Amino acid sequence: MSETNQRPLKILIVEHDGNLQRSLARAFRVLHLDPVSLVHGWRTIEVAADQKPDAIVVDVDMAQVRSNLVVDLKRDPRTQSIPVFMYSREDTHHDRVLAFELGADDYLGKPFQADILVRRVVLRLDKLGRLPPRPVAPRDPFDTLPDIIEIDRQQVELFRAEKQKREKSGSIRAAAVSRSRPRTVLIVEDDNSIRTSLSHILEDEGIRTLTASNGREALDVIRQSDEVPSVVLLDLMMPVMDGWEFRQRVESDWPVPAPKFIVMSALSPDETIGLAVWLRKPLGVDQLVSTVTRLMCA
Repeated sequence: MSETNQRPLKILIVEHDGNLQRSLARAFRVLHLDPVSLVHGWRTIEVAADQKPDAIVVDVDMAQVRSNLVVDLKRDPRTQSIPVFMYSREDTHHDRVLAFELGADDYLGKPFQADILVRRVVLRLDKLGRLPPRPVAPRDPFDTLPDIIEIDRQQVELFRAEKQKREKSGSIRAAAVSRSRPRTVLIVEDDNSIRTSLSHILEDEGIRTLTASNGREALDVIRQSDEVPSVVLLDLMMPVMDGWEFRQRVESDWPVPAPKFIVMSALSPDETIGLAVWLRKPLGVDQLVSTVTRLMCA
């Protein structure tokens, strides 16, 4: 077994605000990761080269953090392979694009919840294959972060059971949606099983669906579709373009009338996503269909 799999992953947190620093550190420890905190931004490269963290989380609003810090981290052979996650009070589309052009692996605008940032770091490390097996341990009383992979598995099983139940009974409930209104729902979800099940359920209800596996793909689907969806079912934790950035792009680019959003997430409600109905995973089929129908008829 490699050294990476024998030790907890180390996360370097570059943050001068003590409260936020402690919140992030505790959230990382809940997931059995090892946080290292740094309050002096100018020492980031030095400390990263010495500590060899598996990821760096940095507040770019700090006075001691230069705008080209990420560029320097990516150019230095000692640190260039370390994923870097930036966050800032500036949260326009331009700021996000600039962050990625500089070499950041992800970007989040303030204010945010610590568990959301931590989950995005963990998701990225998981995609890179750097997460070690989680040890079996008693549940920490402060552990409020959901196991997203397990919840998605539960969601798939729930949808499959409902589909089998409907096929066996031969009964399909007709959604009470006026035919004079748009009846298309865009499903943006990276889990193929959940995405497919959602599409089948809504199609059975007489609701046309479009699907996409991430935000960027969803934007392409919108541009190519003849009909603007009236409702978007949106997952948040997705590769390429996550739900937060997609939601922001829609606000600036989507034609009028704008769609209504239903967020499907295991995370706690996040006000930074904008106006949306929040459904916690795993969610029931009746809850989903009734919510979609209500928004279509509003």
